[in-house]
Amino acid sequence: MAPIFGVVVVYLVIKEFIDSRICDFVFGGIIYAFIKDPAGILNSLSNLKSYFGINHEK
Repeated sequence: MAPIFGVVVVYLVIKEFIDSRICDFVFGGIIYAFIKDPAGILNSLSNLKSYFGINHEK
């Protein structure tokens, strides 16, 4: 019963976040940053991958 309740709560939180104005500002900020400096965003993502140990290069 607890996993079902947890899934319902997570669904409702995500639904409220998507419906809110905050979501618009977050996605707008990400799109603006990507248009302004795409190389910087991609470098940041590659740094995050290596930080979490996801880098598969040998």
